Amino acid sequence: MIKEKVTGYFKHRKKGNDKNERSCTCKSSGNNRWYPKFHIASNGGWINDPNGFIYYKGKYHLFFQHFPYAPEWGTMHWGHTVSEDLVHWEYQGIALFPTKEYDQNGVFSGTALEEDGKLKIYYSAVKYLKPNPEDIHRVLDDAIQTSQAMIVSEDGFHFNNWDKKKVLPTVHDEEAGEPKMRDPKVWKDGD
Repeated sequence: MIKEKVTGYFKHRKKGNDKNERSCTCKSSGNNRWYPKFHIASNGGWINDPNGFIYYKGKYHLFFQHFPYAPEWGTMHWGHTVSEDLVHWEYQGIALFPTKEYDQNGVFSGTALEEDGKLKIYYSAVKYLKPNPEDIHRVLDDAIQTSQAMIVSEDGFHFNNWDKKKVLPTVHDEEAGEPKMRDPKVWKDGD
C-alpha cells in the first residue's frame, strides 16, 4: 500500500531548482477549496511539529517535520514555508533531509538562530539501531540513537544537506543506558 502511495506521489512531483535539494515543488490548484488559505500546509505527505520559527532577512521562516512521500509518519525531513505578514504563507519545499550516517533515519525537531548574518539550524539527528526490514521508515523496539546536528544557510532558503555538522554526539551512560536527547533549543544570551 505504501508503494502505491509513493508511486502516485511521484507522478505529481517536479524537480527542485537546486541539484542538492529534494523538493515537493508542485503547487496546489488555486481552486482547491480544501487547501488551507490562512495557515501552514505542505503540498502533500505528512506534516508534524513546527520547528525553527524565526524572523530572518525580512521574512518569517517556519520549518516543520515532514514526510513528503506518503500521508503518514515516516523518515522525517524539514519542510519550509515563509511569510511577510504571518497570514499568507509560501511553501518553499524541503529544506533539510537525511544525508549523514548519524541522521539517516530522520531530521527531527530543532531550532533556528541567526548568527553573523547566517541562519543556523540545530536539530535532532536520528539513526535507527533496529530498522524494520519490512518498512525502512519504521523502527523496532523504539531502538533509536539521537545526536544533535547543525546546518548553516547564507540566505535562509538554500541548505547544503551534505555540509551538516554533528555538534553533540550521542550520550552513552552505563547506568542510564542511551537516553534519547531530542529537540535542541538554542538561544543567544545578550548581544
